[in-house]
Amino acid sequence: MTYYVIYDINGNTINNSFTESSFYYQAKDSGSGIDYLQYKTPSNTDFIIYEGQIISNILENGLYEFRSVDKAGNISTDTRTFKGVTLPEVLITVSA
Repeated sequence: MTYYVIYDINGNTINNSFTESSFYYQAKDSGSGIDYLQYKTPSNTDFIIYEGQIISNILENGLYEFRSVDKAGNISTDTRTFKGVTLPEVLITVSA
């Protein structure tokens, strides 16, 4: 069984299914252990090897997908989907 944990850039666990900030993730496998991690950004159709870098969602709002490959060569069936969002800026002006 694989467990995914997503963290914001301050190291706080993100328990929602979305974030407004950049993030990174880790996974643990209770079986043979994780060989490598992969993720897919909203603009990619293929998974990319994840090497622990901070993932910025500022340029790409949308769904990010995560999975792992264990040391036995199995690809996790329990992928985690996560939405990166950038909140719109709102300018309020008051006229007298």
